[in-house]
Amino acid sequence: MASIDGSPIEIERVFFTSDLHLGHVNAAVKHRGFSSVDEMNELIIRRWNERVGDGDQVFVLGDLCMGKIADSLELVSRLKGRITLIPGNHDRCSITHWAEHKTVAKRDAWLDWERVYLDAGVAEILHAEHSPGRCIEMKGVGYLSHYPPRGDHTVEERYLGARPTIPEGAWSVHGHVHDVWTVRGRMINVGIDVWDFGPVWAYTLQDVMGACELGLGSGA
Repeated sequence: MASIDGSPIEIERVFFTSDLHLGHVNAAVKHRGFSSVDEMNELIIRRWNERVGDGDQVFVLGDLCMGKIADSLELVSRLKGRITLIPGNHDRCSITHWAEHKTVAKRDAWLDWERVYLDAGVAEILHAEHSPGRCIEMKGVGYLSHYPPRGDHTVEERYLGARPTIPEGAWSVHGHVHDVWTVRGRMINVGIDVWDFGPVWAYTLQDVMGACELGLGSGA
């Protein structure tokens, strides 16, 4: 049994994913090789619903929707399961997304966007920035955040103020890096680019972690 803040979670019904970028034309055509953003959206939705049941819980570790946000958020209602979003830098409800704006009103805009995401079908939003170490501890799995402790998919390592501090020997479960790695050290990327465009089952993550602990996986 896994848990967050003492609340039990049925680990056999938990999935993780990140960096869907629903509605993002550049991600679809330029980076992922689809003929259109609609083709990408439909594949992501199909892969999600093939793996996730109505009674399952999916932790989305950031960057759920982009593009025309009103249109892309409408797609959330087509996804099965209960969605918990830990926002990433591209999510409008992310503290980091607005942090660099000069006015207080803009910096607090994430509060208004929370309701928009919840109304669209996200069940819960957990802000890693508000948690100790800038990550959410899920006992039995690891420490959840959009960002890994180090590394990026760009030459520059960005968002240093939002990076998590992970206890020694624990696993960072994250997104953000797209297809740069699946496992690096004790960092495991749940982004759709390395999991065949769908969520990954919690037991699968535990198996990969276990193999790496034994020196059998790509955990170097």
